[in-house]
Amino acid sequence: MSRTPRQGFSDREIEVLELASQGMTNPQIAKRLELSVHAIKFHLASIYRKLGASTRAEAIGRAEELGLV
Repeated sequence: MSRTPRQGFSDREIEVLELASQGMTNPQIAKRLELSVHAIKFHLASIYRKLGASTRAEAIGRAEELGLV
C-alpha cells in the first residue's frame, strides 16, 4: 500500500522510521526491506536531517510528536 509522503518524507523514509521505532537495528531493517545496510544508513541520515535530530532516539521522539509513526 503506497502512502502519500508526509511532511516532506518519502514512503521509504516513513517505513524506515516505523521499523526503527519498533527497536529494529539497521541490519534488521535492511533485511526486512530487502535493502543494503548502507541504504538504511542513507535513509536515516536524511530522516535525522529533516527532523533536526542527532540521534536515533531523538529522531524517533520527534517523529512520534509529529505523528509520523
